[in-house]
Amino acid sequence: GWEAEQSLFGALDAAVASDRRRGFTHSGPHKADLLFTKRGKPVAEALSRGELKRLVVRLQLAIGSAIEGLTGERSIMLVDDLPAELDRSNREWALKLIVSAGCQTFITAIEMPDTSLLANARARMFHVEHGSITPAGGAF
Repeated sequence: GWEAEQSLFGALDAAVASDRRRGFTHSGPHKADLLFTKRGKPVAEALSRGELKRLVVRLQLAIGSAIEGLTGERSIMLVDDLPAELDRSNREWALKLIVSAGCQTFITAIEMPDTSLLANARARMFHVEHGSITPAGGAF
């Protein structure tokens, strides 16, 4: 996420002016590359797309748990197109884990999700189209 010969604070300090112009922080842990392997192969080659999606959900939840443990605050979880690559049982698995984490979560989906999976969660659904957000079906 920053040059190896520089400390994180040094990298952040050196980039303050350009980060302010850009409107975001260019250096930091959020820019780091992580490589996960399975039996010596990158997971992108060793796992199916559904298995990769499950891994990402687990990682997001682990990061959220670590943040809560360090700060006492729950994070906000963002999940892009959760239904993609997952069959019904894996969607149920993922949603149960996400709901049990107790954090505020935003989940996007291209197709209308099976709302019965969210019956016991405090959830709201919205339709977003051309920059306009409207409630879609109210609470579950």
